This record gives sequence, C-alpha cells and structure tokens, in this order.
Amino acid sequence: MLNMRGNMGKSCRGVATSTNGGESWSSIRWDHSLNECPCQASIIRYSLAKNDKKDRMLFANPDNAGERFGILERSNLTVRMSYDEGKTWPIKKLIHAGPSSYSSMVRMPNGEVGLLFEGGIKHRREWIRFVRFSIDWLTDGKDKP
Repeated sequence: MLNMRGNMGKSCRGVATSTNGGESWSSIRWDHSLNECPCQASIIRYSLAKNDKKDRMLFANPDNAGERFGILERSNLTVRMSYDEGKTWPIKKLIHAGPSSYSSMVRMPNGEVGLLFEGGIKHRREWIRFVRFSIDWLTDGKDKP
C-alpha cells in the first residue's frame, strides 16, 4: 500500500495498492476517512493475521483537513488503526493536540509502537519527540496482541 499526500484539493490521503510487490499499482483512490492538511504522514504494518492472529495497520498524521499547505495549521497528531487492510480506520487516538507535523513509526521488539514526530506549543517545529505506546493503550484495552 502506498499512502500519499496530494495538493489536489481533496483534503484527504491518496491510496494505491500493489499485488505484485510494487511492479505495478492500482489507480489512486481518495480515502476521505484520513484527513489531510497536507503533510507527510507515516504508515506501518503492525501485524499479519497469519502470524499474530489479526491484520493491523497503523497510520499517523496531523488530523486536520485543508485544501492546500498553509491554509490550515498542522496540528492534532493522531494515530489510527485498521483491521481490514486500510479499508476502514475504526481506532483513532490523539497523541499531541498542539502544532505537529512529520512523523515516523516503528514496531519495537517488545511489541510497543515507537512514534517520532515534530511538534510544539506555538509552532510545529519547536521540538522532535519520541513516544511509545502499546496496542492495548491505543484501543483502550479492547485489543491485546
């Protein structure tokens, strides 16, 4: 899955998928459940059902919708989780309410998720923070890997 920002006035993320390891890609579909302001975001495969009993994908970005960069301040860094290969994103949790922007996620060896992101109180580039959280925390105890 390729998840992309696009300054195209859609206020949401573009998604394309490949079934052959990236040799070719589907047409872009616009995922209106993923707001876009636009900004770089992060997406990872957390688990596969064949290995971990559930398919889980995580997505993080500033949860604001705006037509073009500069119209809406980047803020409300949020993590979402999908159980159906990104068709829906039923789990959503705010990480930082203030200004925020670029992020990167990783599944750590202990099963926690590491999230590195830009943020601040007055501006999105005041600092870079690293936070960690569990799937249990993200789902308020409804999902335990």
